[in-house]
Amino acid sequence: MISTLVLDVDGVLTDGNFLYNQSGNKSHKRFGPDDADALKLISPYVSIVFVSADLRGFPISQSRINDFGFELHHVPSTERLHWISSRYDLSTTCYFGDGIHDGIILSSCSIGIAASDSSPLAKYSADYITTSSGGNRAVAEAVLFLLSRYFPDQFSSYLSRQGLQHLTFEDLYPKSSVDLLRSRSLSYITAFNTLDNNLLIKLLHPDCSLSDKTNNVHLHSRDDIMTFSLKLVREMSIRVSVHTIATDLSSRSCIILLSAISPSQSIKVIDILCFNPQHQIVNILASPVSL
Repeated sequence: MISTLVLDVDGVLTDGNFLYNQSGNKSHKRFGPDDADALKLISPYVSIVFVSADLRGFPISQSRINDFGFELHHVPSTERLHWISSRYDLSTTCYFGDGIHDGIILSSCSIGIAASDSSPLAKYSADYITTSSGGNRAVAEAVLFLLSRYFPDQFSSYLSRQGLQHLTFEDLYPKSSVDLLRSRSLSYITAFNTLDNNLLIKLLHPDCSLSDKTNNVHLHSRDDIMTFSLKLVREMSIRVSVHTIATDLSSRSCIILLSAISPSQSIKVIDILCFNPQHQIVNILASPVSL
């Protein structure tokens, strides 16, 4: 669950460009459509906070945020994580950022969102990357994503009001949904290889199950899976490398062909990761490949 949504302004609500007049003053920023209306859909359920590091252009941003009915805070990019963590619970906070200093914030919050034209570091650290670019309905897409994930009843009500109750979020944004499942699957492989327990906790549902036919192991909780991963990596020195990955949106699953490499052998394995609507891994099936 999330209780707070923190959004950067420049590059998220805007396209990130600054327009100057002949006097050398910032005179304009370009904001896009639908974002204000979308924020009204989620504002009854979460606190919405806007931040900006742009001091010279602050009055421009403030005018637009005031139109939304929210407050804007001037927070330098390099101080933003401390500012957010001292005011909000990171475990229930979503952050939407785009810049070169946003990676640590995106990975520290419960969920991080970046626009499609964000910096590579931001996109690498984000849990969800919008198909839309900053200033072009990216916030609206992010809001619908959050509604579908954390407030499904409200999301269904919204679609029903449009006469589109038969649709899912994946129908509206299939590419982003595919990218999200791929990204979270690859993050799981990284977390396994590096024994990053914080990332594993973020990715795995507490009741996640594992059926590993390679090692004849069947587990039924996140804690047991993490303990088993620790044994494989530390005691058996196993490392995993990905060859190919395919995504099936209809079943919310990813199929990964990988190599499991140890000092004594290297075998091909197929991992099937199944996700719930909140995009947590709920089931893992590992099977050796017969050559």
